[in-house]
This record gives sequence, structure tokens and C-alpha cells, in this order.
Amino acid sequence: MVHLAKKVVIDASGAERRRHPRIPTTALCKIRDKRNLLYAAGETVNVSSSGVLLQLRGSRPFATGDIIEVVIADDENPVVKRENVREGIVRRISSDRSGHLSVAIEFEDGADPDPTFAMALAA
Repeated sequence: MVHLAKKVVIDASGAERRRHPRIPTTALCKIRDKRNLLYAAGETVNVSSSGVLLQLRGSRPFATGDIIEVVIADDENPVVKRENVREGIVRRISSDRSGHLSVAIEFEDGADPDPTFAMALAA
């Protein structure tokens, strides 16, 4: 996450300290590019109150700076409510040898004021 990397602090021991801790979690998700309305399915790798790292299946033409909508599955509520859709900005994209994309997204509205957001997704 290029932009998010500005928020990363390396202490004297070389350990990484982020403003918003990442919680490893795996949940199904979809993202939609607001510009061209393309969807892509994937799953979360980790989540924080200010963003999420996703692994997408297949390749989609997302680019750094794209404004997207993120929907993360909730087993208890199969119908997605509008208030559960988070808007974000693609900050980093990388691909592995199998062609899957890792997409780092910073939530456009910044950090969620409720720190339980990331923990709820990880539960």
C-alpha cells in the first residue's frame, strides 16, 4: 500500500509498527470499479480499520488510484446492505506467478472510528 506505507513506522529494532494493526482474516469479498462497473471476486488476506488487502481470483484491469467499492461477506447476513459497502482507493497491486492479484485498498473515509470493525471481520 504505497499511501498506507507513509503511515508505517520502523522502530530502532527494525520492527514494523503501523497506525492501524492488520488482522489476518479470510472472508469472501467482491470489489467493483466505480468508473467502469467491473466486478472481481476474491478474499481478504488482512484487514484493519483503515484498509484491506485482498487476493483476487483471475486478473481484472484495476489500477493504482482507482476508486472502488468493497463488499466483504458476512455469513450471518447474506443480503448486503448499502451501509456495509466501503468505498476505497486502490493503493498497490501485485501479482503472483499464478496470475492472482493482491490488491491493497485504503478506505476512502479513512480509519473506521470503531476499532472493532477489523476485529469483527476476523471473528
